[in-house]
Amino acid sequence: MRRRAVSVVGGGVAGLSAALLLARDGHDVTLVERDRLHVGDPTDAPSWERKGIAHFLQPHAFIPRGRLELREHLRDVYDVLLAAGAHDVDLRRKLPGSCQRRSKTDPLTASES
Repeated sequence: MRRRAVSVVGGGVAGLSAALLLARDGHDVTLVERDRLHVGDPTDAPSWERKGIAHFLQPHAFIPRGRLELREHLRDVYDVLLAAGAHDVDLRRKLPGSCQRRSKTDPLTASES
């Protein structure tokens, strides 16, 4: 495979994932992000402000497919997230009502019982 210079726009989950996977494939990656990036101790992250993303400090979750991809292709990142305090939560046990899954990679469908 030919090594390329690649620019990735956006330092959110998708942009960071793309940049990391491209770099691991041997490409030269430049990440472009409008907000100043937080570098350092993860416990300092709550003081980091991203003016362009109002919901930045709210709780987040990966949809089932995103979690599956993270565990399969970026296992080291998954392990670091857990070590930094992230939780692997089975949403079927946390949501009221019932949840059904059509397949292993489909999102959960929740309904009141």
